[in-house]
Amino acid sequence: FTLPGVVAYESARQGGVRLPVPDFGDGPADPGWD
Repeated sequence: FTLPGVVAYESARQGGVRLPVPDFGDGPADPGWD
């Protein structure tokens, strides 16, 4: 969830240019948050 915000911040720093948002695929099936 953080990556789009980081990319948006960098885009704003560069005057609003469009930057690619990498897709790292699906997250782990069991992230272990229980």
